[in-house]
Amino acid sequence: MPSATSGQVQSKGFIAAAAITKARAVKLTANPEEVTPVTAVTDPVIGIAVFDVSAGEITKGKGCSAVVMGQAVMEASAAIDEGQLIAPSANGRAQVAVATNRVIGIAMEAASGAGKYFKVQLSLPGTILA
Repeated sequence: MPSATSGQVQSKGFIAAAAITKARAVKLTANPEEVTPVTAVTDPVIGIAVFDVSAGEITKGKGCSAVVMGQAVMEASAAIDEGQLIAPSANGRAQVAVATNRVIGIAMEAASGAGKYFKVQLSLPGTILA
């Protein structure tokens, strides 16, 4: 797997409100500087998690580092070709954007299928594809 910070321009630390999986999209909560996993294809994305954060680690004070600008490594929900527009799936994995999805970037390389990691040039928080 490529490094989760491969090609990164900027990352930021956040408070984790829930368990977070690396290489998946996160969104802000109503609390300042706090993130949680994306749960809908239309959620505004603040970044892509760099590391896993478990519920147990949160109770010990571990936060979430997320790439907020530049290139990030994402986990694919299905096969994706280089150059395709990317949207988050309902579980934060990358999927090919279709109408009504929030486009968050473009695939810089291909992913051969679900669970594969690949680079995405981010454009956050993204816009809804008409």
